[in-house]
Amino acid sequence: MRFLSWLIGAAVSAAILTGCDPKEPRTGGGPIEIRRLTEAQYRQTIADIFGDDIKVAGRFEPDMRAEGLLAVGTAKVTITPSGFEQYDAMAQGIAEQVVDEKHRRRLVGCKPDPSCAAAFLKASGLRLFRRPLSAEELQGAVAVSAKAAETLNDFYAGLAFGLADLLAAPEFLFRAENAEPDPDDPGRRRLDAWSMASRLSFLLWDAAPDPELLAARDKAEVGQHAELEAYGARKNLAYWSVTLKFFGPARVIAAQW
Repeated sequence: MRFLSWLIGAAVSAAILTGCDPKEPRTGGGPIEIRRLTEAQYRQTIADIFGDDIKVAGRFEPDMRAEGLLAVGTAKVTITPSGFEQYDAMAQGIAEQVVDEKHRRRLVGCKPDPSCAAAFLKASGLRLFRRPLSAEELQGAVAVSAKAAETLNDFYAGLAFGLADLLAAPEFLFRAENAEPDPDDPGRRRLDAWSMASRLSFLLWDAAPDPELLAARDKAEVGQHAELEAYGARKNLAYWSVTLKFFGPARVIAAQW
């Protein structure tokens, strides 16, 4: 298994580093799809953002295999009404742990006031939605937090409601991809940089983009998507050298079957 894990990562890294042979025929690319997070991806995302000691308790909607693969099935499933209730309950449980006395200093990191709530929800939203929150999304989460804090007379309890609102949002539970015009190939479209960062991260590590990859996206202005590809290759190669966590690719491959 360790050799297989190394082999998969090395092959993916080599492909990213070398790119496609310019003599190869151009293709139309894959479809733009919306994929639901698998249970493993959900749990890994929460652990990566908030820490391994944040417990995820609840019942997940079943993952589905299509053409024998979970990766294909994620684009073919939705969430039932009872499933949304379960995800909402999980969101509340996670959010309450994040802001409790044990974790708030590390995870919230600011004094109770409206600017603290906005900063915390903005930073959390970037990681959860895998892109920056829109002004309307941030205002909505802050408003939920403020109203709950006023009702409960507790800043952190209110903040938990604002965070839970993000955790239960379709924008977190589903990976939506967006396309933009390709400046290097008029008439064609490509993934925007946020979508590319997300697809790259889930491909290599079966997890949401980390802060470094999101920062690499900030450098990926129009026509500079290679910044993301180079980051993915660098991190993947470094990972195989120094940590066992990169058994992720092997885990991903094994999980698909």
